[in-house]
Amino acid sequence: MPRLSTPWKILIGFVAGMAWSLLQEPLNLSGFTAAWVAPLGKLLLTLLKFIALPLVVVSLLQGIAAVGNLSRLSRLGMRTVGYYLLSTFAAVLTGIGMATLLRPGAAISAEQQVAFRQQYEQFLAERQSTAEELQRKSPLQILVELFPDNFLAAAQDNQRMLQVILATLLLGAALLTVPPEQSSPLRGLLQALMELLLAAIRLILRFAPIGVFALMAALQADWSLLSALGLYSLSVLAGLAFMLAAVYPLILRLLTRTPVLAFYRALLPAQMVAFSTSSSAATLPTTMSVCHHHLGVRQEIAGFVLPLGATVNMDGTSLYQAVATLFLTQLYGIELSFGALVALMAMAIAASIGAAPVPGAGIVMLIVILQNLGIPQEGLALILGVDRLLDMSRTVVNVTSDAVACVLVNSWENSSQEAS
Repeated sequence: MPRLSTPWKILIGFVAGMAWSLLQEPLNLSGFTAAWVAPLGKLLLTLLKFIALPLVVVSLLQGIAAVGNLSRLSRLGMRTVGYYLLSTFAAVLTGIGMATLLRPGAAISAEQQVAFRQQYEQFLAERQSTAEELQRKSPLQILVELFPDNFLAAAQDNQRMLQVILATLLLGAALLTVPPEQSSPLRGLLQALMELLLAAIRLILRFAPIGVFALMAALQADWSLLSALGLYSLSVLAGLAFMLAAVYPLILRLLTRTPVLAFYRALLPAQMVAFSTSSSAATLPTTMSVCHHHLGVRQEIAGFVLPLGATVNMDGTSLYQAVATLFLTQLYGIELSFGALVALMAMAIAASIGAAPVPGAGIVMLIVILQNLGIPQEGLALILGVDRLLDMSRTVVNVTSDAVACVLVNSWENSSQEAS
């Protein structure tokens, strides 16, 4: 009997964990789950976060070194960032369209509003404080803080991943200016470190089916809230499904030679990890392994595109922010002008770039958007109950978009080399 592949094992673990999550309350297994199952999920998350940072630094440096020169690096960067901006724009547009079509804010009763606000009042106050502190900073101060004053300190905090990436990009660009005979020892070291990290990822992924099962089994989401906020949840999920079923397949069909079904079949393990961890950064090792080994993306391309995407490419997050904003305007009877909608699109794109690749970061950026548009933030309490479930779903879209970018840029680079 043939052995099951890792993707199938992860899928089985995911489905079994979901079933456990639904049955633990009726079977009185909550205590057992918290003591003996949940720690296994936390262990997988810890291992993935542990490997993510060195993987980002080494893969970016090695990828840039393999690029060869600054002009090609500039071309690669422009293509990557160009795709990220366009896909995020499409996601925001999709979110606005879904919220306008379904009008989820008109379906919430006054009694539900009061109940949700009381339940999440303290949580919301903490996030508002963080958002207000962010808003008080001047644009130039935000620019200054994009670069770390201490690389090791930034490396210890996953929420400062953008600082680590920008510092690494600077060092990588500097590496291209060093003569090959002087930089060859460092390039050899980077290659050896990359092989070490890839071997470590293979070991971690052997544990992934158990870890994914544990993460899903320990999920303490209030599924009943989905019915109370059904139209809002449907608006977000329908938008995410549209990106997965229409936008990304269209990009793959028109601009690459990768079959859509083969792409999604190969990416399934990364999508399962993304859903169970709600973290693009934690999913990065799996995404990189899938793109390189199963989608045929060159290692230097995956090493450059994916770490950047895990931090600045948040299609699912930007779509959710657009839906949530319009949900609240409909709730309060506020009509946004065309200019306000354009401002919403711009801020959602900027906020998705600034959001940390960790669970729940989108809420803080959403508060910033609401404050800038003059929309009462108190209504956020209504959607916090289902945010965990929707966060898991939008992380799948974030990771899928990163993989599409990886395949697309790899295809463009191959075409450029064939032409030359």
